[in-house]
Parts: sequence; structure tokens; C-alpha cells
Amino acid sequence: MRHDDRSPVRARRGATRRRSALALASTVLAASVAVAPASVPTAAAAHPTYVNDEIIVPGARSSYGSDISENGDIAVVGDFNEVSRVYSWNDAHGLVDIGDLGGGHLFTRDINATGQIIGLANVVPDASPDHSFSWTRAGGIEDLGGLNGAGAFAEAVNDAGVVVGGSGGTSFRWTSAAGMVDIGVPSHNTYAVDVNNAGAIAILDQFDGRSYSRAADGTLTDIGDLGGGGTRATAMNDNGMIVGSSRTTAGDTHPFAWTAATGMVDLAGTSLVPVGWGEATDVNDSGQVAGRSELTNGTAPAFYWSASEGFVVIDGLGTTTRETEADSINEVGQVVGYSYDAANRERGFVWTVADGILELDLRDAYEINDDGVIAGVMRDLDGTNTRAARVREFVPPPAPDANGNGVDDAIEVAGPPLGFDDGDGTLGSVTDANGYTVSVTDAPDPGDGVRIVVSGPGSGKALFSVCGFTLKLSTASDVVVTCGSIIVAVSQGEAQVESADGDVVVTVPAGASAEVQDRPEGGLDVTNLGTVSITIAVSGVPTQLGSGGTGSYGAGDTTPPSVVCAAAPTFLLHQPSATVAARVDDAGSGPAATSATAAADTSRVGTFTATVSGYDLAGNATTVPCPYAVTYRFVGLAAPVDNLPTVNAAKAGQTIPVKWQVTDFHGVGVADPSSFVGVTTSSGACSAAAPFDAVETYSGGSGLQYLGNGSWQFNWKAPKSYAGLCRTLHLGLADSTAHVAAFSFK
Repeated sequence: MRHDDRSPVRARRGATRRRSALALASTVLAASVAVAPASVPTAAAAHPTYVNDEIIVPGARSSYGSDISENGDIAVVGDFNEVSRVYSWNDAHGLVDIGDLGGGHLFTRDINATGQIIGLANVVPDASPDHSFSWTRAGGIEDLGGLNGAGAFAEAVNDAGVVVGGSGGTSFRWTSAAGMVDIGVPSHNTYAVDVNNAGAIAILDQFDGRSYSRAADGTLTDIGDLGGGGTRATAMNDNGMIVGSSRTTAGDTHPFAWTAATGMVDLAGTSLVPVGWGEATDVNDSGQVAGRSELTNGTAPAFYWSASEGFVVIDGLGTTTRETEADSINEVGQVVGYSYDAANRERGFVWTVADGILELDLRDAYEINDDGVIAGVMRDLDGTNTRAARVREFVPPPAPDANGNGVDDAIEVAGPPLGFDDGDGTLGSVTDANGYTVSVTDAPDPGDGVRIVVSGPGSGKALFSVCGFTLKLSTASDVVVTCGSIIVAVSQGEAQVESADGDVVVTVPAGASAEVQDRPEGGLDVTNLGTVSITIAVSGVPTQLGSGGTGSYGAGDTTPPSVVCAAAPTFLLHQPSATVAARVDDAGSGPAATSATAAADTSRVGTFTATVSGYDLAGNATTVPCPYAVTYRFVGLAAPVDNLPTVNAAKAGQTIPVKWQVTDFHGVGVADPSSFVGVTTSSGACSAAAPFDAVETYSGGSGLQYLGNGSWQFNWKAPKSYAGLCRTLHLGLADSTAHVAAFSFK
């Protein structure tokens, strides 16, 4: 993986956003002499459009925007022939040189909601930066000092101005009032990697490979590991969730999320097994995580994780041979970072669940705030020098509307109430706004048709008559409509299209586009023009139409499809995103999709069924129950009992401690005694070729004992009558699984 070029050491990727009462204020986008706005795009698109504002650093050979606050302040680094200067930039004050500590060389590490910047600096010219600074607009630049006669390495700052990092082999906490205080783990070499607005701190022991959570009251907690040690914390959110990477028992390195309530959770699960690598780089307050990984197929994609979507791979812009890295995630789940395009050029991107990955006019996108404004870097045309940039979503200016009815004066026509016609055959009218604010404008070239935006409070949906169809739009809808049939491309909200008789409705979600056309014999033809599935509802029955799919919907076919369950799958307890599948066949109008799925409930163990429904293109449905099982993750029998194929040599009449461990999908131990059903035996044969191992330990106790972390012990007394026999022990669990061990008694 690439090392960050923003400082002489690897920068803290994806700093946690700091929120305050001011943090949600909108960024002011007024131009200033320090900003050279890029030209405004003219093409209409279903996805958001982004524009760059270059931040000019006079005299700098190169520059980049490293961090952005919730108020839109950007920390900028300018390179002047191997000497770096740091600047604060915003719309109100423009570019401000923050000064230095005497050596003239600085790098940034973080910025908080008040615009306070922290970073590294030297105090002697030409020396490596070994001091840390804090800068505020009111107080200027300040040396943080050091511990044990050493310099300092500042890592993060919260909105209250608390700075954390490392100095003299230990972690520190610094405030302007109290100075630097040692908070390190005794007898370890540590540094603090992040601090949240509650004052909790994430700490990394870089030598022993341990990480810690330090509460605001000073309580220190070792957050553990995924079984193989080597835990590396990278970021913390305001709820105390810590993310990073840790080694598994198999030796892989996986991204994790830790809280005091859940312990450490493996975010990748089987997605990176075997020999996989992954690291979480940032987390928002909703617990959504962004990061980077290396898969076993040789690719190195970024990833997104949430409790609802699970582990989602973020594929690159155009090549699978180079890495994609997620640097930052904001509170609405927008992820930014860098990837490589089809020409193998490094490019910044923004990604969401709805829109997927979108290329930005950047070399790298470093950080995004909750308003969706991005700090990053552009390359010059010669491909060498870089320029700092702010990137924001383009919001077009309002169209002229003299009478205030919501329809652009340029396309408003006489005749139907609130009628419009863009001159390209898109003719329609606003039937009933239902209390919403409606904007109807000409979609700019090269896009055809009209752009309809619905916003504000209202009731139901806003209704439009377009091209002989009825268009229903929810609030927050942003739709481009083209006639000839009707083509609907939705960037926000959702659109519903009804035929003239109202018996067929097509629901088009955000990020999708569809073409709807009347059929002479009745009904509609619908084509999914995008990559996001759309929903067809025939007589109120929903049917999914996948990417690129086309279907004819109407009367004629009344025979329901055939739905056959796939082989019953087995899931682990609490396994996320578990689904049961079935195959759908139809000899009439054809299946709406050849497979159908239903969510499986993995909250308890046992054998269950999930209701799976399949549809044909006429809207006929068949629903069947499909079986599945949920089991514990059984780690295996533990000493003194050996697992197969080893034969355990034991004494008849003695009490043998049978030990095992059960966990859920996330590795959390099962502490419920009802998980154990019992121990039984059956006659067995002892193969002479099998290895034999004596049972070294016997127990004087009896009954079931819980040892912690999902580990159990049952003291089983082997009858004296077993002397001279070979027996098979069956350990029964509540998930209906049985685990066996072979015994030879003397």
C-alpha cells in the first residue's frame, strides 16, 4: 500500500470529525481573491456533480488541502523548495500563514470545528520536525513542549482544544491551560492516536502491538485482539467506538470495531480469508466505517462497513491492479479517498451506498466534512506539481420565475395549468404540488428534457402529467424527465410512474433510471437503463427488475411461476446479511428475476424457514418456505481431550474434564448454559493407525462449568464398565450439532 506523502511520516488517515454547536453551519461559498473557481458544468446527470475551487498559495511549488473542519476551514500545506509552510483557509479570511516555531518547516495533523490546527514543526532550520504545534486564529502558534526532554508528535485535537499524541516514549494530553500531561501505559512505548469530544482517548502501544481505550475519567481498558495479537487502533468516534486492525488466529490482519459493550468485532469476517489484510481508517458517530484492504485475488480495494450492510468492497475507478484507499467518512456515509482510473492515473473519489464510486477532478481526496465539502489536491497539467483544492457539490442557481409558480419562465407555456415544454418534445404540467415547493427547469445540454425538483414539507406526493403518464414525486426528489415514451433519471428521492389507467406503477429509486412506454395491446414496457434495481408493481404486487433488464407488463399470463428452494444453508449465530435463496422459473411471461431471496433470522440457533417469493413479468407470485439452520461457531474440543483422528487413552471409572468453546459469528463467546444439551457415548472401533494420546488430567468435580469467553467444561465420569472398550463420545449442543471424540478405556 502507498505511504501518504503529506508529511515525512505516515499521516493520520481520515481524522474523526469534531462536532460542536457551530459544526453544522453551512459552508459559505462566496468567491475570494484566494480562490479560482472552476467552470460550472452544464451537463445534467442523475448523480451529484462536483466542482473544484483551487486554493492558491502564492509562490509555492506545490500545495495540498490536508484537513477540513465542520465549519469549512481548511488546513493547507505549501511546499517551497523542500520547506513546507502551513496555512488556514476559509471564505471569510482567505489564506492565512500560521507562522512557525523558528525552523520554518511545518506539517499538519488535524483540525477541529473551531479551526484550530495542530501539526509538526522544527525549531532549528533544516532539521527534521520534532516538535508539535497548536494554532488558533486568536492565539497564534504555540509549541506544545515535550516529556522526558523529548519533542512531541501531535496526532489529534477535539473541539474543546484537547490535543493528544506521543512524546518521550509515552502518550500525552495537552491543553493550552494545563500544558502537556503524561497519560501513557506504564512500562510501554505508546502514543495517543485520537481523542473524541467526550475526552476519551484511543492509545496505541507500537512495540507490544496492543491498543487501549482511556475514558475521560482516566480508566484504561485494553481493547484486546482478534485472536492473534497485533492490535493497531487508528480512529475513535464520539461514542467511544475504536477502529483499526488486528491479527486473527489464522494470522490474517482484519479491520475491527471495538466498543465497551460489544468488545472487538471482526468487520471483514470471511471476506478476507485466507491470508487477507485490512485496516479501518475512519469511523463516524453512526458506527459506519471506511478503510482499505488486500484481497486474496491480488486486488486492493477500499471498503465500507456498517451494521446493516456489512462489509462492502469499494471497487476502483478503472483498474484492479492498483490499490483503492478510503481516507475519510462523514456523518451521512460519504467516503472519500483515492483510486486509479483506466489510464492508471491516481484520482480522488467520493463513494456512497446509493451512487457508488464517482471520480473527482483531484489526485487525492483527503477529508470530507458533514456538509459534503472535501479537502484534497489536484495535479498541474504537467503531471508533477500539485495544487490545494476544495471540492463541493454543484448547486445550480435558481431559474428565472417571475410569477413564482415554480416553472422556469423560459419553458412555461400557456394552456394547461403550470404547463411546461422545453422545446424538445417534453410536454407536461404540474397537476398538484400537494403543498411542496416545486421547481421545473430546462435540463441543460447535452441532457434532454426537463429537471423537476421537489422539496419542503407537504403531504403525499407531488403530481405531474408528463408525456401521457402520471409522475409522482416524494420530497427531496431531483428528476430529469425525457419524452418519447418517458425516461426518468432520479438523483435524489424517488419517482413513481403510472400509466393512463393507473393499473401499473414503476418505482424508480435514487441513482436509478428507467424508460416507460405504453404497449398498443395494453400495459407498459419498462426498461431499467441504470445499474440500480427498480421496482415494478402490477396490481400492487412488487417485482424487481435488475440492471439492464427489460420486461413487458400487462394482462394475459395468469399462471404463477415455479419457485424451488436452494439447498438449505447453515449460518452462524448473529451472522449479518444472511439470506435464503430460491430459483424462479416461468413458462409464460417469464420470471421477473431467475432467483429470489429472503432474509434469514440469525438471532437464535436452530432450524427455521424463511418465506421466499418469486414473481413473473405479469405480476403473478409464488411464495414458499425455504429451510435454513443457525449454529454456534464451535472452536473445538480442548485439552485434555484431543479431537479426531486422535484416540484418547483414558481410565474407566474416572471423571474426564470435557472442554470446548462456542461463539457467535463475530467471535463473541456464548455464555448461555442452555447451549449445552449433554454428553452421550456409542460403541466405536479404535483404529490401530490412529494416533493415541493419554488423557493427562482428571477432575474431582462434576457438572457443567462456564470458564468465560464462551469456554465451557463438563466433567464426565466414564463408567467402570467401559474398561477394555472403545467408545465414541458425542457432545450435544442446542443448535442440534454433535461433536465427537474417540476413547480407548483401560
